[in-house]
Amino acid sequence: MKQRILDVLGRYMSRLHSEMTLRRAIKKVGIDARLEDASAYPRLAAALETSLRLFTTDGEVATAVGELREVLTPEQPVAVKVELRSEADMSLARQVARSLAEKMGARSFAAQKFTTVVSELARNIVQYAGQGEIELSPLTDQMRGLRVCAVDRGPGIANLSEVLAGTYKSRTGLGKGILGVKSLMDEFQIVSDESGTRVEAELHL
Repeated sequence: MKQRILDVLGRYMSRLHSEMTLRRAIKKVGIDARLEDASAYPRLAAALETSLRLFTTDGEVATAVGELREVLTPEQPVAVKVELRSEADMSLARQVARSLAEKMGARSFAAQKFTTVVSELARNIVQYAGQGEIELSPLTDQMRGLRVCAVDRGPGIANLSEVLAGTYKSRTGLGKGILGVKSLMDEFQIVSDESGTRVEAELHL
């Protein structure tokens, strides 16, 4: 995001002035310099617009401000469903997870946790069930966060209670993956029987 903002500013002022202007705006707004908090983007845009008006002509102002607002208007995050049958689908699920986390303004560590969880659930589906789907969605009402729902029609997880208790030993590592997902998320539910497995989990931001 920082580079995208500097690219816009750089079209209307020198590189030095662009960097100084952005630093001042960040300080004025009180946002972290990594610019990961998307909720602060509108205030940052307003702070930057003041400087843009000083460096642009009357004819350029509207264009410059429009470009800045376009960069700093976060996309509205929406739920995305990914069908899983192959490693390529697993890779797509990881990309979607990271993209959704970024749109929700998740910090780097939270985004990495969510991506790791989605990657593990997608891998489990492809490796053990053969196919299934994973749905990623934003939480925006009472709790801001990220939600994942993974469903397959595989044979189910044997010894699920032992897996969740951490006492099940598996050569394939299935138990460790499920426990890892549970430990990384704030909410976790799993149902598994001979008709398949359903995992629902939430990460609060």
